[in-house]
Amino acid sequence: MQNDRLLSIVEIKRNEDVSQTRAIEQVIKYLARAMEHPQRDSNLCAYLVMGRMVRRIRMVRVVDRWSVIEEPAFDMFADGDRFTLQLCEIAVRNWNTQ
Repeated sequence: MQNDRLLSIVEIKRNEDVSQTRAIEQVIKYLARAMEHPQRDSNLCAYLVMGRMVRRIRMVRVVDRWSVIEEPAFDMFADGDRFTLQLCEIAVRNWNTQ
């Protein structure tokens, strides 16, 4: 379909799969590649899920290069259901986008 868009990246790792540092590096590579996608969301971000912890990673354009922003990890089961709310915000922002 022509209107398909890349909205977010979610990488899920079990705690014992790989070190957190290596997992973050891997997600940054995915995100860097996705920034070249012509149909990506302008607020594209990636979520790294390791066990019950979630880390949001974004890239922002600084002059002529991309800069990585790693937000602190949070417990997806903590009060407030932050992970679900962030995914819902992405969905609402892109609802019926042409």
